[in-house]
Amino acid sequence: MAAGFDVVRDREDRYLFPHEDDADRPVPRVNNAHDAALKHSGVDHFVLYDCRHTWATRAVEAGVDLVTLAAMMGHSRIQMVLRYAHPSQEHQFKAMDLIEQYVMAQRAALITLNSSEPVRTGAESGAGQILDGILDRKKR
Repeated sequence: MAAGFDVVRDREDRYLFPHEDDADRPVPRVNNAHDAALKHSGVDHFVLYDCRHTWATRAVEAGVDLVTLAAMMGHSRIQMVLRYAHPSQEHQFKAMDLIEQYVMAQRAALITLNSSEPVRTGAESGAGQILDGILDRKKR
């Protein structure tokens, strides 16, 4: 990936997609360059804007908070970010694991203070079963 950054950084043109008549101006519509690149590459279908959705989703999955992501994407409202970020099922399971770890730690602390009740973990606690039920309903 670093090689790609080097190519972009070392370009003599000011713009990644310069205007064909004047390299000091950007191409008026990147769609024209995109369409030409698709035709030249032989790729049948690729929507350029999908890159924005993929980038936002990966940012959320990497732990970028929505307020920061909204600023990075140029949105003034978090609601707009929600149109772009689409967490995967795996990411949702990881989020549930984080919540479960937090709840278990709180429960363990309370048990230590108040009683000798054994601490249940993992699937025994039911959090994984709850998420499974939610995801099953979404599939229907």
